[in-house]
Amino acid sequence: MAAPAAPRPAKERSQSSGGHVPVRRNTRIRRSARSTQGADRRARGYQAGARQDGAATDQKQRRRAVREQDAGDHCKPAPLKSAVPGGFTLDGFRIDTATAQVTCPAGHTVPLGDPAGQHLQRKAFFAELCADCPLLPRCTTCKIGRILTIWPHHDEQAAARRQAVTDPDREAAYQRWRPPAERGVAWLTAHGNRRLRYLGTLKNNTWLHTRAAALNLRRLINLGLTRTDRTWTLTPATP
Repeated sequence: MAAPAAPRPAKERSQSSGGHVPVRRNTRIRRSARSTQGADRRARGYQAGARQDGAATDQKQRRRAVREQDAGDHCKPAPLKSAVPGGFTLDGFRIDTATAQVTCPAGHTVPLGDPAGQHLQRKAFFAELCADCPLLPRCTTCKIGRILTIWPHHDEQAAARRQAVTDPDREAAYQRWRPPAERGVAWLTAHGNRRLRYLGTLKNNTWLHTRAAALNLRRLINLGLTRTDRTWTLTPATP
């Protein structure tokens, strides 16, 4: 008697889809959409690794694009993590990427290395300067002293964090424009569409673009889009 065939692995749909969906804040029209390769790996059931700064990388690129378009930057900056609970974060150091100098909270200054590696990171080593430092318990638990890793978009992120603290109008603008953008994303993921439908980035991108286009058309019709004699006309409804 032949042994039963091994069951085919089921398509994994327990993971949420991942991607990028820019939404116009005033009309909630989705300008573009794409599924990410990491999301496709999660759909296949693999554990997708992420570097510590990866969550903020796309946000840094979006901030740069916003500045190039001379638009208001209302993105919420990613929070920093300290090496020691309640200790110094990256903002506790004076980091000058132009002169390649880093000064710690205790006043020690070390050179900032050149970009290296796949992600063009720059590192600053305090090494023996940490040995007798009274602030060491609040800085690091590393036996060879504090090591700072600086990513290529550090200046943009640092400026965003300063703006979030010092700009009195920034929080009001963020609270004003976040709900419309969140609503546009909620429409896209409603009715079980937070899950990936297919295996493969190409198929998921096609599905995501088709859904975004259909929702955009529905939104435009609600805003007054009509078609007469093969001509589309957008006539906003009067209040």
